[in-house]
Amino acid sequence: MIPICAGLPSSAVEAVKSFEQSATDPDAAVKMHGFGVLHIHDLGNTLHSKDMAFGEQGRLFEVSNQAQAVKVLVSDMRRNMALPCRISIFAQIGKAMIGVIKSMEMQAALS
Repeated sequence: MIPICAGLPSSAVEAVKSFEQSATDPDAAVKMHGFGVLHIHDLGNTLHSKDMAFGEQGRLFEVSNQAQAVKVLVSDMRRNMALPCRISIFAQIGKAMIGVIKSMEMQAALS
């Protein structure tokens, strides 16, 4: 695991698949773990549609387990700032990467 940003509880690993293949996998994987995909942000297409020069690709998956989200929110509403969980699939220097913000550490920081 590679730390993404200093001070942010996050990590990333190089994917064994291409960016496009990796970007199709989260939907089935999160469902197997009781989560659902709420939204997918296509960073590259969004930036291109706004006439921004951007050479890489990135998709940000917002995922949630509603039962767990309710438990988190009931315990402390301030923790809503760390919801939903996010999975990032991005290309960096020609390699597909999978990154996450570690939600348990982020939740603990907000408590």
